[in-house]
Amino acid sequence: MPREDRDLTKPALQAPAQASRRRWLTAAGALGLTALSACSTLPGSAPTTPQVVTTTDWTFPMRGLIRGEALARYVRQMTGNRGLEQLPLPLGIVATDLGDGAPILFRQGDVGTAVRASSAVPAVFQPVKIGNREYVDGGLVAPVPVRFARQMGAEFVIAVDIGEPPDPKIPGDAMRMLLQTFSIMGKSINQYELQGADVVLRPKLDGFSGSDFTTRRRAIALGRDVATAMLPEIKRKIAAKTR
Repeated sequence: MPREDRDLTKPALQAPAQASRRRWLTAAGALGLTALSACSTLPGSAPTTPQVVTTTDWTFPMRGLIRGEALARYVRQMTGNRGLEQLPLPLGIVATDLGDGAPILFRQGDVGTAVRASSAVPAVFQPVKIGNREYVDGGLVAPVPVRFARQMGAEFVIAVDIGEPPDPKIPGDAMRMLLQTFSIMGKSINQYELQGADVVLRPKLDGFSGSDFTTRRRAIALGRDVATAMLPEIKRKIAAKTR
């Protein structure tokens, strides 16, 4: 079972009871769902046009090329400096304890720090220290964290699988080798995780690379396309569950 960290750069707070059944939870995708949770209680009120922002702060590559504080500041600004427990939609963010490999589910405290920890790809982003522990990318333990959404009380889970399959060509540089390693680990973990989802969306991302950020607009459009195509099935399954 994952631990819930209650020392997220601010004193622990009891999360208020939530009337909404919607639960949003992610690992490396923390940034996008944080934006959605910050907007309104209705997903339709979220911005429809992706915004390109600079969230990288390069540093001397000791334990990572990017510090990640610029990303944290952007998230805080985007959410009005509210804590996780204060967002309109319930939001959980998964990270990995670098010391023992255990998953950690953040549900209260500073949103920017939680997103930064969940996005801290080893060797790319520096680990994030909270208290006396260090945290890295939640994708190491839960690339698509279905089980944690269930733990938060989700009755209907729509999972988005954007996992990049292992490249049949052996990578020739360090960055692609790192991504290949994640792909191999994520593939086996995802097969287990996705069994617990009610609906799985799989955008057709053939030819896209996890290290190529110039194609993000096209990737977002493909995600929107597959979600639109799956709407009839999603509505049918929701109706069947609510009878």
